[in-house]
Amino acid sequence: MCTLAVLLSCSCAYGAPVSASYTSWMWGDPTPQGDALSDVTFVGLRGYAVGEEGTVLRTDDGGSTWSGLASGTRQDLSRVQALDASTVLIAGLCTLRESTDAGASFQALPVDQNCQNGVDSFWFFNATTGFLERRDGTVLFTHDGGQTLEVKTPVPQAGEPPGELYFLSAGTGFALANGSHSGRIMRTTDGAGSWTQVASTTAPLSDITFVTPALAYAVGEKDTLLQSTDEGKSWHSLPLALPPGTLPNLSGIACSDVENCVIATGDTTLVHTSDGGLTGSLVSPSGLRLSAVAFSTGANALAVGVGGETALSSDGGASFPNRATRSIDSVELSSSIRVGPSVLDAFIPGRKGIAATTDGGASWSVLRVPTSDPIVDVTFPAGETGYAVDGSGTVFRTSTAGRTWSIASSNDLTPVALLAPNPNVLLLAGERGLLRSRDGGRSFGAVRGTIVVKRRHKRRKVRLSNVSLFGAQLAGGAMFAYGEDLLRSTDSGGRWRLIPRPLPVHRVEAVSFVSATTGYEICGGRLFFTHDGGVHWRQIVSVPTTDIGEGSEIAFSSAADGYVLGTFPREEERLLFRTEDGGRTWAPEELTDVSAVAAAGAVDYAIGRGLFWTRSGGILQNRPKIALSVSGPHKLSERRLRSARGRVHVSGHLEPASGGEQVMISWLQGPYWETESTTVSATGHFALTVREISQTTYFIAQWSGNGIVSGAGSPAVRLTVTHRKLTHR
Repeated sequence: MCTLAVLLSCSCAYGAPVSASYTSWMWGDPTPQGDALSDVTFVGLRGYAVGEEGTVLRTDDGGSTWSGLASGTRQDLSRVQALDASTVLIAGLCTLRESTDAGASFQALPVDQNCQNGVDSFWFFNATTGFLERRDGTVLFTHDGGQTLEVKTPVPQAGEPPGELYFLSAGTGFALANGSHSGRIMRTTDGAGSWTQVASTTAPLSDITFVTPALAYAVGEKDTLLQSTDEGKSWHSLPLALPPGTLPNLSGIACSDVENCVIATGDTTLVHTSDGGLTGSLVSPSGLRLSAVAFSTGANALAVGVGGETALSSDGGASFPNRATRSIDSVELSSSIRVGPSVLDAFIPGRKGIAATTDGGASWSVLRVPTSDPIVDVTFPAGETGYAVDGSGTVFRTSTAGRTWSIASSNDLTPVALLAPNPNVLLLAGERGLLRSRDGGRSFGAVRGTIVVKRRHKRRKVRLSNVSLFGAQLAGGAMFAYGEDLLRSTDSGGRWRLIPRPLPVHRVEAVSFVSATTGYEICGGRLFFTHDGGVHWRQIVSVPTTDIGEGSEIAFSSAADGYVLGTFPREEERLLFRTEDGGRTWAPEELTDVSAVAAAGAVDYAIGRGLFWTRSGGILQNRPKIALSVSGPHKLSERRLRSARGRVHVSGHLEPASGGEQVMISWLQGPYWETESTTVSATGHFALTVREISQTTYFIAQWSGNGIVSGAGSPAVRLTVTHRKLTHR
């Protein structure tokens, strides 16, 4: 039983935590996970589901709870076949992998494949013997797990990608072959030596299944449902009478017996038939699209789909009242995370409430604040006492851990942040300065005082009431507020002083301090570190991201450990980079679509396509080593570099390596990073010739990992280019 005393309602974790793709970041919401699922299968109560980003899940109780499996690939997976409780095959267009230990490990079958002509369908009889069909219709047979392949007769196609394969024995099998507006069922009785058409329709077909060796069904677009009662030798159409006005495209079928079947439509509804396809009824388990369905027992069925949706039925598919998936997406979360007095407590403001966790992100609940305005910020300074501020400037107080709230005060400041160093003192930062309360938010007064700023080589005094801010944070007993400049207070917001910027002509874009004097700052699109309160700044040159500036995220839990969120050169999506050595090296993390990250140390949090948490910094247990060097001298004259036509050769080593890994070489000359990939050999070696180098340049190498071994980054290597000194006669 779940007990979260500080929350209004509890949301228990379902099954073991499921990791996100290639990382040790765990899904906190939705649970068990939020990647779309495309196929599901059962052997008894044990089932497997696959989906995007290499997602593989396993259940041992018919789908009530799930645990995540490391597939070893980031390719989207579209098909799964379980031969027994321990042997399962998974496939996407560019990969075919097998596990013989119930998903504890997966090995890629040595099938010569590529994404242009990859595996489109497969059917195996045991761990080593089966058929595969490529995108071009080529059929292959293997008896040794892909070590050798025998080319069979292609399935006659009509210009469209192949459909499903289904074999009853090594000799007798079926293949779906579609045209743009037609579908055919092809049959072989000689192990794909030849094919014979046994059925045709005016709509493409999508799935085929045998309920018994004699009785089979096939489904397709425009509510097409076919049945065979003679081992697939002949087929006839079934009426599948549905409510008037419905004509769903049928995408997948599963049956518990010869008459009871559930059919997926790729939409939010399922079709249930209890009379062998004569009539059908529509079932709507949820508002999410469902792509596949399977039975674990005669009465229990499970449907999977978009957003990791998993809907359960206990009446043979007539209804799906239960959902294994839980989500708080209705809160419409912002992109900011506040860690509470314990690192296990975290809060995320949203348009319709506050997402809250008290178990380190494993489960989340919603705190409802009595306002129709979005919640801008939230803070819990101690115990059950907390504060929230909405977009109108109204401050709310709770002494019941968010179960009930009361209005503390209203202010005309447009708020951007709310801090509470203790239960009685509050600080509101906004577009027009700072407001401070010393009575638990009942009243606020403007923070008085001035700071001396430098603008265009001139110094002038600026009142704090005129300073425009966009963020604030607590660190090491100090308070920091930042806008164009960075301010610090060490007396709970009474007095403030200006911290010098590392680049005086550029504004502050993001900060993350871990003590009153130690922290990181993004300024002018560059990352800097200080250990003495900004008296001295050191630039971190080993972050290979082009989009590090306003809107970027940095989050550090110590001087050594932290994250930078930015865009990798030539990439569109923002990536998360992790350092454990104070910025000397950065490992890219394959947590996609991240909009915010919070580093609390023992537990870190992130917002992406859902809510995530990690207790290992997102780094997998197996960590590789990557090294990079510049061939030849590390100091060149400008003349010598010109004679080499601006070409610089770099090389490195990745350990461990199996060969074929893609390492990204990035280099910085001037203000911008550039990057190019290179392939790792079987010995772990890689090399690249970089062109058009004309000035002092930094080089780094990074690898994103493979889901079993973590990503890694090398220290920056500097090539110094010297210029000829002019002499005067």
